[in-house]
Amino acid sequence: MQTSTLLVADNSSFITLVASKIARALAYKEAKKTKQSVDFLISLFSRQVKNSIKTTTHFVDRVVQRFTAEEADILYTAISRAVRNTKPLENGRYHNAVSQKFVDDSGIVIVLERQGELGAVLVTTYKQGGENLLSDEEVMDLRKRGIL
Repeated sequence: MQTSTLLVADNSSFITLVASKIARALAYKEAKKTKQSVDFLISLFSRQVKNSIKTTTHFVDRVVQRFTAEEADILYTAISRAVRNTKPLENGRYHNAVSQKFVDDSGIVIVLERQGELGAVLVTTYKQGGENLLSDEEVMDLRKRGIL
């Protein structure tokens, strides 16, 4: 069992856990279409996603503050859904780094900037209904980004 500090104590392991959730979901979907080995697809997607996901220090701080180790799997799944269910905003053939808010079925809100096919910069996260717990600095940043 992990503690909340171990949830993000090592940024690369946090990204690895999130990437494995995304890779697993993509691999099963792709395996149905192409009849390829699921294990091969998981390792392929895992490498690609791991190199494409980035976190801000603000995101890491908020995860430590707002989530416990028991909620880790729910958080990883919510981030996975957020990355898979949002699309990069494009201007012609160029991707715009625009923050997007994704509200998961579990009640977790993920704010991210999609980059490329599988990449994302994780900006912040909080539990739905906990907007009043956001700091003034965070509220101003989210308003500036057009999220709130």
